[in-house]
Amino acid sequence: MTLTISAESTCEGQGGGPFGPSCDAEVMWGDPDSSDDYSTMEFWSNAASGSEVRIFSEGALWTDPETLKWYPNELPEHRSMAFKVNVINALGREDVTAVSVQLRAPDGSYPVDHTFTNAELTESAGALVGTFVWTYPAGIQAGVYDLTLSINDLQGSSPFVFEHDDVVVMQYGVSVRNAADRSAEYIAPGQTTPIQFILRHTGSSGSSLDIQLDVQTSLDSSWSALFDRPEGYTISDGGNEVTAQLTLAAPTELGNAPPRLDISVRAYNTSGAEVHYTTMQVTLEKLDVFAPPMVALWDSEHEDQIDNSTLQGGQFELDVTVPQFVDDLGPPTPFYIEIFNTGFDVDSFRFEVTEKPRGTVFYFVDNQTGQMITQDPNDGLWHSPAMPRHTNYTIALFVNPSSEPDDPDYGLMQIELSSAGNTSLSAVVSFTPHRTNGLQASVVFDCDGGSNGLGHVEYQNCLNDDSDEYIDVRMRVEATQTSGDENQVVDWRVVNPATYERNEDGEHGKYTLWDYFITNTDNDPMPVMQMTVGDTVEFNLEIHLTNQVLAANHTIYVRIEEVTENTDTQRFFDLPISIEVGDGDPALKIIQNTTNQALAPGVEKIYEMTLKNEGNTDMQVVLSATAPNGWTVVAENPNTQSSLVLVDAFSEITFNVIITASEDARHGDFHTIEVVGKPQSFDTGFSDQFNAELDINIRVEINDPIVRITNELSNMRNSTMMMLAGFIILVVAAIAGKRRRVGIWDEEEYEDEIEEEFDLPEAVTDGESESEEIAVDEEDDDLDEIELIDD
Repeated sequence: MTLTISAESTCEGQGGGPFGPSCDAEVMWGDPDSSDDYSTMEFWSNAASGSEVRIFSEGALWTDPETLKWYPNELPEHRSMAFKVNVINALGREDVTAVSVQLRAPDGSYPVDHTFTNAELTESAGALVGTFVWTYPAGIQAGVYDLTLSINDLQGSSPFVFEHDDVVVMQYGVSVRNAADRSAEYIAPGQTTPIQFILRHTGSSGSSLDIQLDVQTSLDSSWSALFDRPEGYTISDGGNEVTAQLTLAAPTELGNAPPRLDISVRAYNTSGAEVHYTTMQVTLEKLDVFAPPMVALWDSEHEDQIDNSTLQGGQFELDVTVPQFVDDLGPPTPFYIEIFNTGFDVDSFRFEVTEKPRGTVFYFVDNQTGQMITQDPNDGLWHSPAMPRHTNYTIALFVNPSSEPDDPDYGLMQIELSSAGNTSLSAVVSFTPHRTNGLQASVVFDCDGGSNGLGHVEYQNCLNDDSDEYIDVRMRVEATQTSGDENQVVDWRVVNPATYERNEDGEHGKYTLWDYFITNTDNDPMPVMQMTVGDTVEFNLEIHLTNQVLAANHTIYVRIEEVTENTDTQRFFDLPISIEVGDGDPALKIIQNTTNQALAPGVEKIYEMTLKNEGNTDMQVVLSATAPNGWTVVAENPNTQSSLVLVDAFSEITFNVIITASEDARHGDFHTIEVVGKPQSFDTGFSDQFNAELDINIRVEINDPIVRITNELSNMRNSTMMMLAGFIILVVAAIAGKRRRVGIWDEEEYEDEIEEEFDLPEAVTDGESESEEIAVDEEDDDLDEIELIDD
């Protein structure tokens, strides 16, 4: 607690100037002068300020709207008041000694005076919260009720009282509910729908109400909506109920059908005054007169659903491939089919088995009466009795597997049910009966977690968790003996799938090349296991696949057989194991079969290539090739002349690359042809890193010298052009040099003429002149001997 004291002094008019007395104020604390004087201060506060009580219908939250109006004769489930308190105390929870709520009736009595126990109060965000629920009796007094919250603490004898807004129990009230407790009513083209309501007088006892019902939704003239009592309904006393019926006749075309009906409910007292008004909404759902049945298929114990026609193709679709065991040595196994009439009218349903494993025997039984259902001689089908709208009918399907060893052990069994009123409206359910012969087995664990069904393994989801190079496909199998003498112990053997002849039929016998390891739960080799009827044994199975396995669903069989010399009576079970290998990345490779050869201008050459697919999926490949300017090149299938080829997994094809050299190709040039195979898929786009590429290096060879020179001149290389430019420069330089020398000679002759005027020399002979000319000609001949050197 902080105490702040402030004081003012005017120095009694003396100003406190420099010549007046001092105006200092002294504040003393404690007992500075050791006197007996003392002062007392008294404080009053509401430490519980901010506390409150609220009233709700049972189940509501603190933040929900409060319920301030109540009705004395409501249904029992609507007569529960929930008083919620939120108690705040500035001095802490320990300072609160009592919390109570009071509800005072109009006559001054307290039907609610509840003090919360410690167990009823909990601490939340520094406050005490609690809830007290009171279910009031039918017919309580109508009027205004006062609601208060009282809080006692250690600081005072009087409680802190917090008043709530008035709570009113109404004298008049009407509730309306669907007589069939439906959330929606159904309409069909040209059909009439009766809708029944229960009207309840929820007001005070001893008061009578007249109730008027009206449809507020706008309906055109093709509809008819009539109540059975257009004049209204009378309820004589609180708590009484009457039934009202609305007959809704729909047109043949429901395109303008409203999604709901809004119905007003008005109540009048005996004086004719309106005392209550409410509305009710009726949701409408459109149905055909006849509709496909909703069908659910259950297992032999009628506990687990195997298939449901309404779930097919959706997120919660059931796996109908899960084996359902049917013992060849025992009685027929029942499966239960529940039919629900979802149509608007009474209907019966026809049903038949459209698919089953070869040799399977079955029959139908009425599950209610136990009587066998026989085929109708007129259509050869089975029929249900007439079923009213939205009713169920259950039949039992008894299945006995084939006794022929060559018949399949398992397969899909499919039952189709159709409306007798409209045979095009049908539903189908399926399951997979699996024949057993004294023993049954199933996978109870596999390495990919069982998200796609135990016994169906996605290879990529298993791990290589040991020191070898293989991904370890691991699973645990549970085997149960289902027939025999309980006092006789039988030896059973698990046949290695690599030696089981049934696995030789798959993938050309490649399944027998896989490695299989069979151990008991202690990881020790398990030659045999011993059981009697009803016993169960578990064992481990580990599989190592070879390197080249196609992307597909691979099924192998694990045979468990009785160890006996009499093979005619030998009991056995073949457990299918499904291993799904996914698509790997494209692995393409191009190999050149034709050796490189020199090519002349304009000549065509065909190169044979091999395209290898080393991946585990069939692959579409687009072939292409690029060449220098002026050259033409085509990569194609020689049979179809198409650049699109299909290469099976782990196989190869041949294709041709057709190259035509340019007409102006130069002798000695080398060119590179790039061949590309690009994988393509309708589902997946592949980047260029998965392309197969190969370069073909080709040399140009020209034996005809004229063609060689012509192509050199018409398609000059840079080096040739540079040499030619250098030659021209040399020729020009030579000519210029000759002209300079001639000019020098002329100048010397002129000087000699001047000297001759004074001292004439001897005449120049013809031989000397010719020798000079010969010397000049020799220099020109040296220039002519310069050759261009090809780079």
